[in-house]
Amino acid sequence: MVLWFRKSGGKPIYSFDVRGRSFNKALQWSDPGAFGPRAYFATLTRPASLTLTSVQLDDEGVYRCRVDFKNSPTRNFQIKLTVIVPPHQMLLYDKSGADVSGIIGPLEEGSTLVLVCEDVRSQL
Repeated sequence: MVLWFRKSGGKPIYSFDVRGRSFNKALQWSDPGAFGPRAYFATLTRPASLTLTSVQLDDEGVYRCRVDFKNSPTRNFQIKLTVIVPPHQMLLYDKSGADVSGIIGPLEEGSTLVLVCEDVRSQL
């Protein structure tokens, strides 16, 4: 049996159960409040892996995988998932806060140019 937990929680968010059955008839369950249908445990790959589609910022965090064996001690693994969200729309300002999209200048040689680049989402 393979169980996945979110680090902060004590209840599994995903399980892969082969107790008393073959791998191709394993019972798979995914918590609808966590991954729901976005998660699938792939056993054809080596090592087996939990595949997550449509990763979201809320998925970021520390996870624990617990593997229970029939004739061996239980093993635990910890994984940190970091989600990087690409910028939505970038805005460019000069030091006074004026929008400088397009052409900047003319500038005098030796003058100072300060540009601020900001993601629109950071303003929300």
